[in-house]
Amino acid sequence: MRDETGAVAIVVVAMTVALIGMLSIVADVGLLYQQRRQLQTAVDSAALAGAMEIAEGRGTASANDAAASYVTDNAGVPAASSTISFPSGTSVRVGALATREVFFARLFGREESRVRATATAQFGPATAVRNCVPVIVPEQFVSSHTGEANAGTFTFGDDRPLDPFNKSVSVSGSTATFRIGFINTYGRTVDVSFRDPLAANLAYVDGSATGGGVYDPSDRTIRWASNGLGDGEETVLTFSAATSDGRTDNTVYADVSGESKTLSASTSGASAQRGYFWLCDFDRGSSGVPPYDQWIRQGYPEEVSIGSVANGTGMKTALKDAVEARMLSHPKVILPLFDYTEGGGSKGEYHIVGFAEFVITGYSFSGNPKSMTGYFTTGTVAAGSSQGTPPAQHGVTVLWLSE
Repeated sequence: MRDETGAVAIVVVAMTVALIGMLSIVADVGLLYQQRRQLQTAVDSAALAGAMEIAEGRGTASANDAAASYVTDNAGVPAASSTISFPSGTSVRVGALATREVFFARLFGREESRVRATATAQFGPATAVRNCVPVIVPEQFVSSHTGEANAGTFTFGDDRPLDPFNKSVSVSGSTATFRIGFINTYGRTVDVSFRDPLAANLAYVDGSATGGGVYDPSDRTIRWASNGLGDGEETVLTFSAATSDGRTDNTVYADVSGESKTLSASTSGASAQRGYFWLCDFDRGSSGVPPYDQWIRQGYPEEVSIGSVANGTGMKTALKDAVEARMLSHPKVILPLFDYTEGGGSKGEYHIVGFAEFVITGYSFSGNPKSMTGYFTTGTVAAGSSQGTPPAQHGVTVLWLSE
């Protein structure tokens, strides 16, 4: 047989070179993958930082600076190699191009490779929020207590909740602004006609009725028609009137198609709607005794969404330490807002329509009623999700990555 040692050696050398080449490709691809992942993380953070700047009202210039800083500081990418744009008023898009050295591939004449990453972050009104504190409040209570100058003391669980048909009033000087709320809880589409005859001490402010309301001076009555109101839908009507003596007692009536009984809601007497705070169970009793102490200190870990949440109990003296700890450590809390309740007692449910940030500045747990002092803010950025527009918006927004 002929001596084939030389041929075998050539084959071995060729295979060795090929193997080294494959190993270099695998090693460098793995390294580039890791570097791209790091770059993607930096770009994601940059887009979220930029979106937060806009969501908190600091504008696109501040958003551009924040995003650029994140890319440079966390990925080592110079400003000239990153792009920042604003596809819409509620989104920020960040792109980055990084040049990274390769090692084994140098054996084949290649010393560097390019890594790209892009991300788009958006923000929108919160329809679900994580880390809520288990205290629920009437939505119509928020506006008059927004800002530190409008701080108030709010009692816990000592007042009646809102009904599906309700009326409330706020006063500024000699002008009273009335709010009428109606939720369709009939399980079908209905037509509703409203009429609000003014008391003798009230003088209608021309043109103030919203929702197509028409004032008839002959009988001093404001009338509205809400037709085709779907199941679960809400209509809110407002109007203003000057009060000659400071009193705001007044009653509105509603007739619902297919129903024989006329409904009424008043700003006086047993049906008056007066806001309050109430402890609530986000788990609807599924976890036994709710861990209120933990939820107050740390927030409820799951998302609380627009919809309903089970009723809780009155504020307990045992929770004083939790409220104090939260006030001293993180006084700004996210609270769910409701517009009406169904049922009563421990089986009642609140209908959540939005969220608001509240700043705890004090509390009183000695005797009854127990209370908490503070004020609502104009908004904040929270952890959660956004699916459309919530019925009530008080500035709580959420961020998410859309790309």
